[in-house]
Amino acid sequence: MRWLHGDPVPSGATVFRLACSSDGKVPPEAFALSSEDRRQEVPRLSMWHEGSTAVAQAHNILGRTKNVAGFLAVDAIRMLRPDLDDPAVKNLEVEWETALAQLPDGGIARSLAPGAEGHCGLRGLDQGGNGKQDSQKRKSLRAQLARLANRRVVNIERSADS
Repeated sequence: MRWLHGDPVPSGATVFRLACSSDGKVPPEAFALSSEDRRQEVPRLSMWHEGSTAVAQAHNILGRTKNVAGFLAVDAIRMLRPDLDDPAVKNLEVEWETALAQLPDGGIARSLAPGAEGHCGLRGLDQGGNGKQDSQKRKSLRAQLARLANRRVVNIERSADS
């Protein structure tokens, strides 16, 4: 393994996020932390490193019904700021994250599936409290992430065949 859990993904890298879409675009909601994400010690949104994982591999690992993948430059993610900028809001970070798999006995272990080594996570989407301004900042970041992702979107069904 060439990275450690929590290490930053290198500058110049590209990552992708799998999402459900009715119009072929990645919606801002695809960048909202799930309840499971929020329960992590360090809440991160699941993403995949393009150089280490193919879209079809990520789709197989997740076993979900996602139908698009939106690609984002790590450097562009790190430069995003909420529309209501606040110096207390830290920049987003993309970090390597160990992909986990559920075992038949219900336990959890590191995934050995092809492409699992490219799993990473987007940290910083949980900043702020429950106030309206904090919520607006998070929505702003999600909208900006979606705009970045929609510059290059791949239909998963097509990529799985290639």
